[in-house]
Amino acid sequence: MKDLRRIADAAVSIAGLTSDLRRELGPLMQWTDHVGETLTSMRDEISHVRGALEPMSDDLDALRAAFAGTNDKLERLRQTITPELNSVSAATEGLHTEVHRHCESIDELDSHVKEMGQNP
Repeated sequence: MKDLRRIADAAVSIAGLTSDLRRELGPLMQWTDHVGETLTSMRDEISHVRGALEPMSDDLDALRAAFAGTNDKLERLRQTITPELNSVSAATEGLHTEVHRHCESIDELDSHVKEMGQNP
């Protein structure tokens, strides 16, 4: 009989603890529900953002392809123009020296003309 009494007392004690735990877990359960709702909402929002970004991704792919084509054209143009520029540079290399000599001659002539104007 004592054992039954102790079992009954233990059952009452456990029932009291269970009730206390339910009260304590109530806010935690509400918070967990709120977190679940928030996660669901975030998942939906992320899905909308992905949907909005997909067309932009296609546009970016098209831009990349266009720039790749432009880069190819620029490289072909560079390959075509570089030899021509080298030829022009080689052809005009001596002109700098020649123009410099002409400038010196003009400066010398100018100083002679000035001297002649001062000594009539």
